[in-house]
Amino acid sequence: MILCSLAACQTLEYFRYATYLDPNYEYSISHPRSWEVKEGGNLGAQVVFLAPEKNQVFRSNGNIVVASQSENDLRTLADQTISQLKFVLNNYEVISQVSKSIGTISEGIEIRGRYQGNEGVRIIRTILAKQAPFTYVFTFTCGANEDRDFSPIIKHMMESFRPAPQAQ
Repeated sequence: MILCSLAACQTLEYFRYATYLDPNYEYSISHPRSWEVKEGGNLGAQVVFLAPEKNQVFRSNGNIVVASQSENDLRTLADQTISQLKFVLNNYEVISQVSKSIGTISEGIEIRGRYQGNEGVRIIRTILAKQAPFTYVFTFTCGANEDRDFSPIIKHMMESFRPAPQAQ
C-alpha cells in the first residue's frame, strides 16, 4: 500500500508539469502547468514562464535566452554576466557561484545573487550552459522570502531541460 501511495504521488507530481518545446530552437523544458508561458520577451528571451501570483508589481518568473555559442568559456561568461547584473540591478551581490549540470548538458554554471527590487529584496539565479551550436542562459527571479519555495521547481525545470536535437 505504501508503494502504491508513493507511485501515486510521483504520478501526481508528473501531472503538475507540462513540457514546453521551443518552435525555433527545438529545446524542451518542463514547467509547472499553473505558470503562464509567453513566447518572446525582453532582452532576447525566447520564452518567459510567469508564476501565478496576484502581485501586480512583480511576478516570480523564469526565462530562457538562446544565442550562438560564445567563444568564451563558461567562467568568462559567468564573470561577464556578473558585471552586467551589477550594472543593471540595484545593489546586486553574488551569493554563490557553482558548477552544475543542466538536463543533458554536463557542464554549466549557476550564479545566485540578490538585489533590491521596488517591493523588496529579490533572488536571481542565472544559469549558463554551452552545447554546440548554442549558449543557453536561464534566469529565475523571485522575492527573497519565496526562494526556498521555488527551489524545487527550479531544480525540476533544470533537470528536465533537453537541448535542440542538433545540439546533442
